[in-house]
Amino acid sequence: MNVHYQPIVDLETSAVVRVEAFCRLGDGALGHILPAEFLPLAERNGQMRELTEGVIVAVLTDRATWPTPLPVAINLSQTNLFESDFPNRVASLLSRFDVDPSHVTFEINDGVQDLISPEEREAMNVLAVSGVRFSLDGFDLGRSQFTALRVTRLPISEIKINAKLLSLDVSPDRGARRSMAFARDEHLDVVVKSVESTREIDTLLAIGCTLAQGYAFGAPMESSAFCEHMQAHVAA
Repeated sequence: MNVHYQPIVDLETSAVVRVEAFCRLGDGALGHILPAEFLPLAERNGQMRELTEGVIVAVLTDRATWPTPLPVAINLSQTNLFESDFPNRVASLLSRFDVDPSHVTFEINDGVQDLISPEEREAMNVLAVSGVRFSLDGFDLGRSQFTALRVTRLPISEIKINAKLLSLDVSPDRGARRSMAFARDEHLDVVVKSVESTREIDTLLAIGCTLAQGYAFGAPMESSAFCEHMQAHVAA
């Protein structure tokens, strides 16, 4: 297992201000196994606890070597939230690496099979009280499994929407505008992912979105390569 990192950029300054971590399995000789293949397998075999903790440790270890320890987003399985000791384990790791909890965002996917249970919401609340942030990835108001009311009942700090929303409607930015209007009303950050073109960047700036990630700014890369990229693009 290794972890790759993709920059999250402030569109107004072009500076790298955050980073998302992606778990990768395999190598150049054996080929890479897609997350869509190994994550369901880990879920079925009861291995998400070890996998997630391994990713968190790897991310915090890499982050300690960066010249600027940027806030980092880590994808979280719904299974992890159902582990009664998960908040305590996270707190222990953050203390061990001397990381401010507010510099860690756990991303949960809008397409979860089951909506968040009371037990899972309680785990999120415990982590949020400590300062850890939560992001709802793949949110699209009107198509989301999560209604606006459900989102506001969770300690969500951020929503992530797909740049492809910009081309789904007759009015190209209607889906993105609705999600962004909801985020503004609820004081949530918005990150647009999968940004690949200058056209998409221009559209995002025109509708007031300033945080984005995607191949337009760099593919997910190993920690050493990300360090070089960050030194050239991080905010002063």
